[in-house]
Amino acid sequence: MENIYFQCLTVLNEQINLKHGANDKDMSQESGSTITSRGKLPNIVIPTFSGQYSEYVTFIGIFKSVIHTNKAIDNIQKLYYLRTFLKGQPYEFVKNLPLNSESYNEAMQLLHNRYYNKYKIISEHVNALLDLEKLSTFVGAKEIRQFVSTIRQNLAALNNLDANVDAWNPILLGIVTRKLDTYSARSYQLERNQEQEPTMGDLLAYMDKRALALENTDVKQDVAAPTTAKGRVSLAATAKPAMDCIYWKCMFPWARGLLTTPCRSLSLTYPARPFCAGTS
Repeated sequence: MENIYFQCLTVLNEQINLKHGANDKDMSQESGSTITSRGKLPNIVIPTFSGQYSEYVTFIGIFKSVIHTNKAIDNIQKLYYLRTFLKGQPYEFVKNLPLNSESYNEAMQLLHNRYYNKYKIISEHVNALLDLEKLSTFVGAKEIRQFVSTIRQNLAALNNLDANVDAWNPILLGIVTRKLDTYSARSYQLERNQEQEPTMGDLLAYMDKRALALENTDVKQDVAAPTTAKGRVSLAATAKPAMDCIYWKCMFPWARGLLTTPCRSLSLTYPARPFCAGTS
């Protein structure tokens, strides 16, 4: 019954808004004013809040913009909408409140008192930085973009909570550089201005450049294997021609004993395993 009641209210409000919109349009046309036609914007999706402190500020901000400040709906409807976007413990806080106008304001206050815990919210964002996964040795552009995005999102959230993030540069750099792959960590030290103190902004800008370089040089060529008239793969056609040995072990004296037959590139003979592609 409760759901039917709110569905009826929603339909009635939509019809009233449509009628008001039509009347406003007629009045504006009669007065000679010009109305600029605008495309319909996509619906704003309100995320479901399940009780994670770091998500509360974002959730309540969107909810207030879409529902709380909407004068076309009353507090009873707002309470109904609020309950639909809560789950778990937050929902348990408000589910037993009576359906009246006062209950909506009480529900909003209960959520604020419970989940706007500034210390806890900041701790969760800092922990997200501490728990970043270390970039792998052969990291790709996609992983770097995700890595940088996660850092920027958490730093932006900390700034919005009035945390003095700029004063944390030495600590943040110590945390983040330990998560870099070896190549990125070393090349950043080579490229940065040694006469200036490093900052998180400089490090993230460098990682953006590295991701862009990887994206621009990631050329994948698919080479089809030659086939015979019957559609079978011809192994003879794909065989590589003989060439002088370019195997790296031929280049170093300590690699002696790993090759089997004479290597034409050095004109030396080593005993034992068939590693050299250019041997005869």
